[in-house]
Amino acid sequence: MVGVHVILDIVPQRIDPAAWADAFEETLLLLRAHPARLLGYGFRLVAGVRVPVFTRSVEQGGQDPAERRWCVVGDRATLGTGERQRMYRDLGRYLARFPVVQDAVRPINDGDEDILRWIGVSAREGAPATVRVFGEGDQSEPCRLGLLAAAMVVETRFPRHAVVSGSFDRQHAETARRWAKGVLERSITLPVRVDAWRLVERLGARLTGEALVREVDRLYLAPPGPREAALLGVFGRTEAEPWLAGKLREHASPDEAGALHAVAAYLEHTRDLARLAGLACLDARGPRWPPEAFVAALAALGKAHGFQARPRVDPAALDHALRAVFGEAAPRLEATFRAALRSPVPASGALDEAAHEPPSIDALTAAGSPGELDPARRQMIHRLAHTVRDLRHRVEDHRGPASVGAARRTVASLLARAGPTLTEDAWEWIDREDDPDLCAFLATLAAVEPADAEATAVRRVLLENRALCRYAAGVSRDR
Repeated sequence: MVGVHVILDIVPQRIDPAAWADAFEETLLLLRAHPARLLGYGFRLVAGVRVPVFTRSVEQGGQDPAERRWCVVGDRATLGTGERQRMYRDLGRYLARFPVVQDAVRPINDGDEDILRWIGVSAREGAPATVRVFGEGDQSEPCRLGLLAAAMVVETRFPRHAVVSGSFDRQHAETARRWAKGVLERSITLPVRVDAWRLVERLGARLTGEALVREVDRLYLAPPGPREAALLGVFGRTEAEPWLAGKLREHASPDEAGALHAVAAYLEHTRDLARLAGLACLDARGPRWPPEAFVAALAALGKAHGFQARPRVDPAALDHALRAVFGEAAPRLEATFRAALRSPVPASGALDEAAHEPPSIDALTAAGSPGELDPARRQMIHRLAHTVRDLRHRVEDHRGPASVGAARRTVASLLARAGPTLTEDAWEWIDREDDPDLCAFLATLAAVEPADAEATAVRRVLLENRALCRYAAGVSRDR
C-alpha cells in the first residue's frame, strides 16, 4: 500500500459513549489480528536505565477505563515504524479537548449534522468541534491496512459523525474491507470519500448543480483519471461539462498529465470527440488550447503509460470531429495527429509510472541464521562489523574492556539518548546476555555513528537479531 495515509476525524458531541466503546473493541480486535504483528510503544528499565521500547501488544492503559487505548507505531515483520497512532476507548478523552462547546447544545438542521459539511471548514466559520482521532505523522506500510480497516469500522458505526480521509483510493479500501470482514465476521462499508454515488447522495441534501459537482470533486478520494471517470459517470452532461472545462483550464498545455487524464476520461464515457474538441479549444469556459497541441495530445493517449483509461482515437471519428469543429483546418490537424502518432514517445513524460520504493533491508531481522543471508546482505554486515572492530580497539586501548553489567548499561544509556528504539524481544535478549565478548560488541555497536542509511538499518537489525549479532561479533574479531 505504497503512499497510503489514513486519517480519522469525529464529532464526539454527536456520538454515544457506549457505542464508541463497542467500536473501540472491534478496532482493537482488528489490530491484534494483523498478520505483520503490529507494535505498540512504551518504556522499560534495562540495567537501571529507562529506555523507549516497541511493545508486542498494541493495547495500553491497563485497567484504568480513562487510559485504555491502542497504540500502533510499526510492525514486527519488517521493523518499519512511523509516528504513534492511538485511539482511546473513553470518548471523554476527545470531548475533554472542548470543555465548552456551544454547538453541542444548540439545535442544528440535517445539513449541519453531517460531518462532510465541515471537512476543511475553519472553526471560525461556525463548524462544530471535529476532533482528529489519529492520522498525524508518518505511518509504516503494514500499519496502513490495519489503520484503514479500524477507521472504516468507526465510520460504519457513525456515518454522519465520523469520516475517513487521507491518501488512499477505493482499491485500498476494498482490500481493507475484505480483510476486516474475515476478522470481524461481518461487513463494513467503504469510506464515503471513495464512493462517488454515496457522496452525491449525502451532499445532495444541501447542494445542487455545479456546486454539488465541485464539492464531490473536492472530497472524492481517487487518483487522476479514475476521479474524472467517476464524476463523469455520476453526473449528467449539463452538470459535468462546466466542471470538466474548469479542470482542463487548470492546465496550460494538453500534454500535461492531469489534462490527459481528464481528456481520456471524457472520451471513455461519452465517445463524443467533437464535443471534447469544442470544450478544449473553442469554448470560453475551457482552456482554449491550440488545436495542433490538442490533436497531438490525442495521439499520445494510445501510447502513454501511467493511467488506466487509454482510448485510441479512431481516425474516421477524428476526421468527422475535426471537420465539424474546425472546418477547413481539419486536413492540417489530421496531418499533425498522424505525425504525433508516429512519434516513439508520448507528448509528455509526465505520465511515466511512479518509481517503486526501494526494498527495505529491515527484513534481515527475520533471518534465523547467517546461512540464510545472500552475499550482498552478508557484505553489509561485514562492513559494519569492521567499523565496530576499529572503534572497539580504540576504546579498549584507552579504557580497557568493560564488564558485562557496564556494557549493558552503556547500550541502554546510548540508545535511550540517541536511538534507535528497539522491540521488547531485542531488549530481552540484550538484558539477559552474559557473553562478555558479545556484550562488549553491543556496547561499541550502540556507540557507532552510522555513515549512511544502509549502515543505520544494518545496525538496527543486529541489535534486534541475536544470531546475526553473534555472527557480526565473530566477523569483527577476524583481522
